[in-house]
Amino acid sequence: MQAQPGLAANGILAPASLVELAVQRLRSEILSGALVPGERLIEEQLTRRFGTSRAPLREALQVLGQQGLVEHLPRRGVRVTELVPQDVDELFSLRDVLERFAVQIAPPVPDPPALPGQASATPPRAAEPAAAVASTATPIWVFFMKISSP
Repeated sequence: MQAQPGLAANGILAPASLVELAVQRLRSEILSGALVPGERLIEEQLTRRFGTSRAPLREALQVLGQQGLVEHLPRRGVRVTELVPQDVDELFSLRDVLERFAVQIAPPVPDPPALPGQASATPPRAAEPAAAVASTATPIWVFFMKISSP
């Protein structure tokens, strides 16, 4: 039986490797905006900040490069990946598809009498006319109704 990453064979949590720790820390700094898109990542500075040697840091940067969070530039080093307008369009297209799918597979909304005291919080049903939905729904439900309509 093969152990899962981060778990020893007996199921006890195993200590993370220096590479995993560097990947986690760099990923969180990139996603939080502490490292801005286009910023050069200088190995010497990162090794001092993380208290590690270059080998695990380089491996962590390779992992992040495979994930698309950093770019390796020949003879120039590594930098945080910048999003171009095409990337943003692709992200919003993917989000649109996922949200439509979520609306399609969502369980049906129960009738207001089935939820005593909850009638005002019940989202509008898809069978109601759009004008009725817009007048009684919260903005998020109006948004979901628009994206789920064919």
